[in-house]
Amino acid sequence: MSRVSEIGDAVLAAQRRLGLQNPRYQVMGMTPTEIERSSLFRDLPPRSELHDLYEWRNGTSREGIPIGKLWIRPGFYLLSANEAVVENAYARNKLDDWRDSWYPILSNGAGSRYFCDVCKFTGSQVPLFYFDPESTPEWGKIYDSIELMLSALAACYEKDIYFIGQDGRLCTDFPREVEASRRLNPNSDYWRRGDLFKGQVE
Repeated sequence: MSRVSEIGDAVLAAQRRLGLQNPRYQVMGMTPTEIERSSLFRDLPPRSELHDLYEWRNGTSREGIPIGKLWIRPGFYLLSANEAVVENAYARNKLDDWRDSWYPILSNGAGSRYFCDVCKFTGSQVPLFYFDPESTPEWGKIYDSIELMLSALAACYEKDIYFIGQDGRLCTDFPREVEASRRLNPNSDYWRRGDLFKGQVE
């Protein structure tokens, strides 16, 4: 089992402890043959944490399911490898600044995305960046790698930073999420943005 799979399983186990149905809507991972046929992996290192992520889970089963039951973290769900490829093509055609190497991995179901830049691999690891067309004026690295993203999510569940709100949906204690995410992703600039986190910048 890869480290990504191990931490991902811990995230889903934490959701189950909260009584969430979300884990049942995570699609089982891709087979080696499916990965070999997917254009997402065509120009990647032969073994990477992006492979590990999609061998663990291949997005969410969304048809007819309320979006709150799909989230792997508050507000965002995992896209399938095919959806990552489709959204990459769409963004390249519709957004002037979108690069060929940017593949969305998590989505909020509207315009916001976490995407990886497949030109920025360091060994087997790839950073994730945050894009919000409504309020973010620039790109910012939000997680140092897929493994560290999942580690941050797991920590937020473990420390009750993610919790069930009065409406029954997954919520976050945002100042504490910022703190935990900074600690686990020391090279991320997103969590240190003064325009987003006034009074919380180190």
